[in-house]
Amino acid sequence: MDGRTMSPEELREEVEELRDERVVHIEELRAELGDTVEELASRFDVPARVQARKEEAVAAALQQVDELYRLATVKVAEVRRFVREKPGAAAGAAAALLLLIVLRRRRRKVRCASTWG
Repeated sequence: MDGRTMSPEELREEVEELRDERVVHIEELRAELGDTVEELASRFDVPARVQARKEEAVAAALQQVDELYRLATVKVAEVRRFVREKPGAAAGAAAALLLLIVLRRRRRKVRCASTWG
């Protein structure tokens, strides 16, 4: 429509629709710009980013410590039960472990002596 065949009322309505569309578009652009500015500001706020990363790392480490503590508690209970039920096998395993440690230390001692000698 070229405006000549429209009534003044129709023309006002069309102008109002266009104005509303542009206002909505401008509001959307403002919101996007605000988000962009916030993201850029957060990228330049290095101390806050470092603090956030530190807090995340501490939380992850604490979670791992809790999990390892729980696992160690369970394993200690299992070992205690095993030793009570089979003391001979437990003593044999302890002797084998002790022998393994002694042999490894001797090998390491010989290896170090040959390297420096």
